[in-house]
Amino acid sequence: MHVITNNVKATQDRQKSNVDEDKAFKEFQVREHVYLHINPKNIFSRIKSCAKLAPRNCGPFEIFERIGPMAYKITLPLIVKFHDVFMLHCLKYMWKILIMLLIYLYCRFLMVLDLPT
Repeated sequence: MHVITNNVKATQDRQKSNVDEDKAFKEFQVREHVYLHINPKNIFSRIKSCAKLAPRNCGPFEIFERIGPMAYKITLPLIVKFHDVFMLHCLKYMWKILIMLLIYLYCRFLMVLDLPT
């Protein structure tokens, strides 16, 4: 019984440490570029479009001002008709998105080169 309890405890500790790594405090500087994380189901439900295939991040946008410890004001295009202050969890580092894009393009390139033998 102690073996099972110890294994469960070890698994819970491992999972908690993985989650804590993802939730590390991030901080952006003014004039840094970030991507805005959007929920496509809310936006595309109004126009009756397919939200599953919609992009999850848009941008890059420049941070104009820091408002408190958790909010940032970003510069948006003039066409956009919503508020320009966003919480920290809505912003993504630009380099992480670019790395994911490069990996995706590399995988697509490898699929194109895959010739039948």
